[in-house]
Amino acid sequence: MNISLDPGLIFLTIVMAVFGYHMGKRKTQFPILISGIAFFTGFIPILALICVIVLVLVKDTRDTTSNEDWL
Repeated sequence: MNISLDPGLIFLTIVMAVFGYHMGKRKTQFPILISGIAFFTGFIPILALICVIVLVLVKDTRDTTSNEDWL
């Protein structure tokens, strides 16, 4: 069985990990866990799409209207 990692697939996994951490920070109490799950779903693009949809639809756990994080 010949498994090759396409550069596009590697890029998708990295983007999914960063996106998962960012969304996990806003929407859950476990951003590292969500980032890891998002990273591994990046290897199967349909699961990555489902992961993005679920993260976007989850309600925020903290107030995102304040700009304290940007100071």
